[in-house]
Amino acid sequence: VYFPAAGVTKGQLADFYGSEHVVVDDDRSERFAGWTNQDKMHWKIQSAFDLIPSGAADYDLVVRVRPDKPIEFTAFSWRDLLDVCRRTPTILADSAAGVHYAKLVIGDQFAIGSPAAMSVYSSTYSVYPELAAAGLYECPPELSGHSSLAQVCWLHGIDVTRAPVKFGQLEEVAPLRPAEVLACLEIDAARRNDDVDRRLLSAARSDAERG
Repeated sequence: VYFPAAGVTKGQLADFYGSEHVVVDDDRSERFAGWTNQDKMHWKIQSAFDLIPSGAADYDLVVRVRPDKPIEFTAFSWRDLLDVCRRTPTILADSAAGVHYAKLVIGDQFAIGSPAAMSVYSSTYSVYPELAAAGLYECPPELSGHSSLAQVCWLHGIDVTRAPVKFGQLEEVAPLRPAEVLACLEIDAARRNDDVDRRLLSAARSDAERG
């Protein structure tokens, strides 16, 4: 279990999830200064997987789930899902693998798979930069939502299909102030800074100036 600081203690989370393997980080700390949201997401996915005792070898399935995105309905049998994940290298995510503007993409907020498949999925933070350095098509150097995970899964022969679940609305949503939105966008756009980034930043600066 891996959490950003959110007004709860490590002990409370350990009790709730029945696990001693809990890490609470404040991603606004100096340690994460200059990290994009995507850097933090992929790093936390990998760090959470690394907390699993024995490298997940003793488990049938590994689930990545966001505690702020409730699952309201499931339409599968755990036995059937386990059979699929054992027979083929398959991960079930919130969106199936596809192509968007020539980029491979998958859902990046939820995933279920065998320990072997989820080990690959969770290694994206470390593995993706090596792939990008090889100059693969539509594989830019910076980590990006949906696409970086998709590239790693595809190149390792892992099929990603849609999980038959229904998600609810985000829990305890707190809107950011315009200045906070601008600061996050500036970090995310710094490595790319294309025309879309510049237009978005211009609009965000206008919002921030108006308060």
